[in-house]
Amino acid sequence: MRTAGIALMLVLAAVSGCDESGALQPPAPGSSGGAQSGGGAQPGGLTGPPAGGAGAEPPGTGPTGADDGATLGPTGGSGVRLGMSAAEAGALGIFSPPAALTNERCQILDAIKPAAVGRVSISRKLGVAIIDPPLGKPVHTPEGMTIGWSKAQVAKAYRLDPASIPEQIGLPVPGNPAANYRVHFSDEGVLTRFDLELADQDCAG
Repeated sequence: MRTAGIALMLVLAAVSGCDESGALQPPAPGSSGGAQSGGGAQPGGLTGPPAGGAGAEPPGTGPTGADDGATLGPTGGSGVRLGMSAAEAGALGIFSPPAALTNERCQILDAIKPAAVGRVSISRKLGVAIIDPPLGKPVHTPEGMTIGWSKAQVAKAYRLDPASIPEQIGLPVPGNPAANYRVHFSDEGVLTRFDLELADQDCAG
């Protein structure tokens, strides 16, 4: 009888999770009785990837709203205005020290922080007379004109006859009758260069 009683106690302990003394034993590792580490538990017992793991959008991959370029016109760009003095232009802090006079009338300033302006020609008489956009930068006019445009696109934007546009011409600037866009086209009729200048500038031919 004593042997039968001991056997019965062992069977009950195995079913109830108790040891021979009657103390409860913790569930075995990996059993359904405890939460698993790693991913977060989801309804239905499913586990997902840890926060920031697979499926999470990496920082900086969302919409950036990047600017498509700087605007030159109708009076200037990047704080530079046609007609401003050399002292006013220098005070902007975006130009390198003045270069030598290009002629007896004008001086060149190169931008060290180019945006819409890469270089200016400053007339002793007229102030900032020519504003050149920086090379290799996506600069455009308020009408959208930019390097790479065809003569047809330029003609449409400025209401001109494409057949009447030569390889170099001064286009009227909407909103500033005292200025021109000096444009240059390739033999294939593609815009390769343009600047904003006073119509009566005395720095370039």
